Amino acid sequence: GPLGQGVGNAVGMAMAAKMAAAHFNTEEHEIFNHQVIALAGDGCLQEGVASEAASLAGHLALDNLTLIYDSNDVTLDAMADASQSESVLDRFAAYGFHCIRIEDGHDLQAIANALSEARSQSEKPTFIEVKTTIARGIPEVAGTAGGHGEGG
Repeated sequence: GPLGQGVGNAVGMAMAAKMAAAHFNTEEHEIFNHQVIALAGDGCLQEGVASEAASLAGHLALDNLTLIYDSNDVTLDAMADASQSESVLDRFAAYGFHCIRIEDGHDLQAIANALSEARSQSEKPTFIEVKTTIARGIPEVAGTAGGHGEGG
C-alpha cells in the first residue's frame, strides 16, 4: 500500500489490542497481551500519516507497539537526505517512544536483544532504528536508490 500506511495500521492494531484487553481480560484470564511489531523504511517515515499515527501512539503510551525502522538512508528514488535532515530517532523520542539504535542492522543478535528490551517496556511504545545497507552484497547498487530493484 501507500508509504506510511503500515505505521497507521500498526498503531490501530495496538489500540485495538489495548481496548480488547480492557474489555475481555480478567484477573483469572489474560486473553489479550500480544505485541504489535511493524517495519518501516525511510520513505515510510517521511509520510504525514506515519507521523500522525506515531504521535498518537506516544500520546496513548501504547507499550504493546514496536516500530522497527530500516534506516538505510535511501528512499525509492533518491537518498533520504535529499528531502529530510532531522534525526528520525529524536523525532520518535519527542513523540514519547522508548528509542533504541542499532548501528549494525545486519547483526541479528542485536535485533533480538532490542526486541526483548522492547517487550519489557511497560509505559511507552518502542522505536528501534536499525542502520542497514540497502542491497548489501550487490556492489553495483548497494547503498543507493538503485537497490530498490536495479540489482536484479
